[in-house]
Amino acid sequence: MLITDLRAEFTSSIESLKHELEEQINSAKSIINQQPPMSQSFEDVVQEVLERQKRSSNIIVFNVPEHSKSIPRSKRLNKDKRFVSELSVDHEYDYANFHCQRLGKFNASRITPIKVFLNSEQDVSNIIRKAENLITTEQYKDIRLSYDRTPKQLDFYKQLKQEMNDRIRQGETNLKIRYYNGSPRIVRLN
Repeated sequence: MLITDLRAEFTSSIESLKHELEEQINSAKSIINQQPPMSQSFEDVVQEVLERQKRSSNIIVFNVPEHSKSIPRSKRLNKDKRFVSELSVDHEYDYANFHCQRLGKFNASRITPIKVFLNSEQDVSNIIRKAENLITTEQYKDIRLSYDRTPKQLDFYKQLKQEMNDRIRQGETNLKIRYYNGSPRIVRLN
């Protein structure tokens, strides 16, 4: 009788473990099925890296007044190029050495940004660093420059900004978004 009781208890324990293991396997399968295929995920990463590399020598210039639609497109483009070349504080960038284009169609009710294609990442860094001085000049006080970010980078920044705002609403203070090695992070200022 003791052996029969032990056998029944052992069988019950094995069935219980078997059932628990099946549940864990099913749970793992459902998690795996929810994940994108590895090759697709890898391909997305590769495409994002390539897109970031392509954009690394570009800047976006905001709030540059648009010229009248009555002016031919080539003349408007040349005026935009001259304006952008003047953004360099020491005028070391000749506007013949880069090209630019307005992003979006002409719209009289809003100013479309200008995408500037420069020769190198170093040119981008120099112009953005020196552009911080533009805010102090009357002519350029409303002009803003930005790195050319991918949609995924912009989405990540928006999420980070939302997280920071939520933390501020919960009472945290002295929070700021800073870039480290090209990646934004929320930091506490002391």
